[in-house]
Order: sequence, then C-alpha cells, then structure tokens
Amino acid sequence: MPPQKRPRDIGVRPDSSIRIRVRPYADLARFFPGEGRIRVIEASAGSTVGDLLDAHGLDESRRLTLGVNDVLASRETQLRDGDTLEVLVPMSGGMGAT
Repeated sequence: MPPQKRPRDIGVRPDSSIRIRVRPYADLARFFPGEGRIRVIEASAGSTVGDLLDAHGLDESRRLTLGVNDVLASRETQLRDGDTLEVLVPMSGGMGAT
C-alpha cells in the first residue's frame, strides 16, 4: 500500500514552489511566458495573486479583474498549488439609454 500523504504535504511541492495555471485574456498574454490559452507558472509557496502579477510586470497601477478557481479574487488572494488564475482587463460600456 502506498504511503499516505500528511495533510500539510498536500499541495506543496518539495522545493517550496507551487504551480499555477494562468489564463490571461486579450493582450495580457504577453506578460506570461508560454503558448496557448493557459500558461503554467511556478511561484513560491505562500505567494499571493499580487506577488505573481508583480513578478510578471503587472503592478498595482494596472486595473485588472481577477479570478481564482472561478471566484472573483483580489491581489491579496493566497494562491495554492494547482489554482487557476484568470486575468482580464475590466469591461465597460453596454447599451445606453435611448
């Protein structure tokens, strides 16, 4: 029988890094290395969304809409191994009154 993982071992890689799937929309893809709609990025265990964004040139001056695992997030949201981060430019506009 394979050894059981202890709860504190789950989701943390041995080298204290985590892997995050990043789905950048529109021109934001240029900030994340790789090809395709979803990029796999390594980050330090304990990183926040803001840490990851800052490391890829998207500082707080940039207005972004963020989601982690299909839930709205902020720059302070803690990331865990295997999370999916979606990064979008906020939308505006719509149908005006006639």
